[in-house]
Amino acid sequence: MRGAFVLMVASAAVASGQSPELPPDRYGVRAEFTLYPQTTSRQAVASLAALVERKKFEYLTAQVLDPAVVDARVAQRSSALLPGVEKQLEDVRSQQRLKPAGVDPEFRIPDDAKRFAELAREKADAVAFREVVKDVQAQLSEYPENLAFFRKVAKDGDFADAATESVATVKTDPERKLFLKKDGARWVVEDRKTDIEKKK
Repeated sequence: MRGAFVLMVASAAVASGQSPELPPDRYGVRAEFTLYPQTTSRQAVASLAALVERKKFEYLTAQVLDPAVVDARVAQRSSALLPGVEKQLEDVRSQQRLKPAGVDPEFRIPDDAKRFAELAREKADAVAFREVVKDVQAQLSEYPENLAFFRKVAKDGDFADAATESVATVKTDPERKLFLKKDGARWVVEDRKTDIEKKK
């Protein structure tokens, strides 16, 4: 079966041959354009292939896949996890209150409602991100032929680059496409398989 998993990749435009400005850390993962360049759409797909081959799914999810899609999936999962995380934090806070002198200030659960809510959301997001990474890994493992396709696109693909989007194909399989879009200064692979999905 054809790889049904469609990824997302971006290319940071380089002015006058200078290194692109790195995007911010995402979910604690720092961009490494020296190892995984995203300066052109072709480089981005090559980085995608390398990350899949090396099983660097956390980096792939945080810095290579379309951040809008990843963030939406994390937010959805995080909302479902939040009540449980809040309950766990409340339990820990209750235990800390019994022996406050023995609690490291760095790990003290705040009493302030706003700070507590921020901490709970931060921890729920972290757990949700790890679950999204597992989803990405599972999908790519289910369709290992995707890696061969990514490699072929990076090496021999035709890239129809426009100002904010690109479509990559290979001559031996013109019906199969990899869609990319501009996200800030870099390219990201969109989560779609057809032109029709773009219009929805």
